[in-house]
Amino acid sequence: MIQRARGVKPGIFTHWLLWHVGQRISQPLVAYCFIGIWTCCDRRGRFDWKADELKVRIAPYHANLNFEHVLNALANAGFIVKYRVGAKHYGWIPSFTDHQHLNGRESDSNRPLPPSGALPWHEERLLLGGFEALTPEDLTAPPHEFVVAQRVTDASPTRGARVADAWSTREAHGNPEREREREREREREEELTSGADKPPADANQVALAVPAPPANLPPIVGQHTVQALTVRLARVLEDVSNGAHAGFAKDQLHRLAAGMVFSYWAMTMGHEKSIFDGKRERRLLARLKENGGDVGELLYAVDGAKRDDYLMGRDPKSDGRVYDGIETIFRDRSQVERLAATTKGFREGRVHKLLDKYGDALRGIREAGDEPT
Repeated sequence: MIQRARGVKPGIFTHWLLWHVGQRISQPLVAYCFIGIWTCCDRRGRFDWKADELKVRIAPYHANLNFEHVLNALANAGFIVKYRVGAKHYGWIPSFTDHQHLNGRESDSNRPLPPSGALPWHEERLLLGGFEALTPEDLTAPPHEFVVAQRVTDASPTRGARVADAWSTREAHGNPEREREREREREREEELTSGADKPPADANQVALAVPAPPANLPPIVGQHTVQALTVRLARVLEDVSNGAHAGFAKDQLHRLAAGMVFSYWAMTMGHEKSIFDGKRERRLLARLKENGGDVGELLYAVDGAKRDDYLMGRDPKSDGRVYDGIETIFRDRSQVERLAATTKGFREGRVHKLLDKYGDALRGIREAGDEPT
């Protein structure tokens, strides 16, 4: 296990959830240990799940620290993911690549990919919380462990694995063997998809015009909260990763995208308890219909609204009230265009950070037939 220099953002020292986990298991060094685990990760955020060795490298002078409990608590809280390939156990920090500027000369990961269901599980577990209700014994108990039946390499055709890996293929250049594997894989995919329409160039577009029998979009269980929407999205992504879906009609894809935009708005603006009612859904569906299903534009509009002094009540000329509701941000087409255009990422044509996580899986959701009447 090699340790490397990693960057740490100041916000980790005031991270409430990390502090809460440490308090629940009476281990105030949880945040310190979490930072130490980052130094033991490869460039993909993966590490060997070896508690004794990790403790020797990270906290050798803390005799009373139970590092196994720390690892279990971080996994049960959703900060890390535990998975097994054969007899070997691994850990993965899904947010690792979001916070690191890595040296291009650092060697690539030689550890297997996490399984396809790990990323949706992480998002649901961490972003929505819920572990606050767990007892200290629950937190330190052996965590959920994803099991990979066989070693999955970076060249695997499994779309869900590419989502979990979440890295650019151009970083693999320079490895002749991997390039040959990728070329063989591209040839196999071309044979399988011959005659089918090619994906659109814009990665923010969710729908693909590929005929297939339409499937039913999973219903939202219970109240239409952010948590319920996230659970539905996780189910869809898992079905896509496992090849268990048969395509969705255009209106179903737009409804799924509208739920994603609503959840992102609620989390960004601090309205986690808001309800995804029919009025809000219809407004988002109208904007998606106008821009051809460009989810990224709507997500960037949320980011633009967060920066807008008038909407956020920061403008001295305003009345001080905050206008951050769905009905204001997505009032009409011109409002969406204006707010999205204030963000650098949208102007430069970059994929939104949320779609960068789910991009491959979302592009795997096929559009089946024409939109139902």
